Amino acid sequence: MGVIKRIGVLKTSVFLGLYSFFVGLVFAIIMWILSLIFSSLLAQVTLGLFSFSLFFFILFPVLSGLISFVMGLIVIPIMNLTLKITKGIDLDLELGGHTY
Repeated sequence: MGVIKRIGVLKTSVFLGLYSFFVGLVFAIIMWILSLIFSSLLAQVTLGLFSFSLFFFILFPVLSGLISFVMGLIVIPIMNLTLKITKGIDLDLELGGHTY
C-alpha cells in the first residue's frame, strides 16, 4: 500500500492548465459546430460568426487554461497542508501482478 504525502505544485498546475486548454478547445469546436447548425438563432447574440469563433477558438481555451493554472497554484498547497495533517491518502496499486 502506498501513501500520497505530497503533490508537486508547479507540475500539477501546468498539467491542469494544459488539460483545461485542450478541454476548452474541444468545447470551442463543439460550440462552433452548434453555432453553424443554429446560426439563425444565434445571429443576434454573436455579432457574426467570425467574432464567435474568434472568442471560442482563441480566448476561451487560453482563459480556461490560465484560470486552471492559477487555481492549481492556489489549491495544491492547501491540499499538501491537508495531506500533512491527515498523514496522507492510502493508495493501493497493482503493477505487474504485485500489489503495492
